[in-house]
Amino acid sequence: MKRCFASVLAILLLCLSFAASAEKQEEHHMGDWHSRSDGFHSANCTICGYPMRVPCTDFAATFGGETLSFCPVCGRNSGENGMQVRCSVLLFDYTHSPLGDALVMQFDKPFGEEANVPCAFSVIFEYAGEVSEFDGVIGVSFKADLPSEFALLRADGEELTETEYSYEDGLLSFNVTGGHGLYLIQAE
Repeated sequence: MKRCFASVLAILLLCLSFAASAEKQEEHHMGDWHSRSDGFHSANCTICGYPMRVPCTDFAATFGGETLSFCPVCGRNSGENGMQVRCSVLLFDYTHSPLGDALVMQFDKPFGEEANVPCAFSVIFEYAGEVSEFDGVIGVSFKADLPSEFALLRADGEELTETEYSYEDGLLSFNVTGGHGLYLIQAE
């Protein structure tokens, strides 16, 4: 009887441990995304090294007849690749917060040397190598070396909208509506 009880108990414990491991969701935290020449970007998990390859997302904006086409996840564009900027983010609505991590990419002289746009910044939430859709408002702040007088313009294709901002001690802060966007610094 004891032997039968011990066997049943052992089988039950084995089944419970298997069920717990089967229920455990595999989690990855991807490192920085790097552009590839085939229209994809790739990253490795910082925990286990798992590699992931995802198609680039294409955003575009036009200023002064020149177009900037880029991927806001890896920074790939027609000129030099963008540079990731460390940022702070304030979410105004946690109940509808986006998945993933906030990602700001800086593009220097995105419309050429002659344009009065020394840099542009894309702001997105990235999840698994893709832009995470979000309809809310995000407050974003990051360090930037900008001209003493400038306008911050949100670029949506060919449409430019002036955006309110604060810039003190090299810290640029503004609100992003619609979950993501491309912002141009226009020197005055």
